[in-house]
Amino acid sequence: MNRGRFRVVTSVLPGGTITLPEEVLRHLGLQPFDDLAFSVQNGVIVAAKVKEACTQYGTED
Repeated sequence: MNRGRFRVVTSVLPGGTITLPEEVLRHLGLQPFDDLAFSVQNGVIVAAKVKEACTQYGTED
């Protein structure tokens, strides 16, 4: 693993549900009901935890 970077594989379930492996949840400090913002950058999906201070999705924070 490089600088906290790693790769895992998961599936998209019916209805678009994505299950994040425990390793990813722990690494990012995600808790149930945390909000994630998704973007596509150069054909790659990027997900980031939405900071509590953000009032809108799609911010650059």
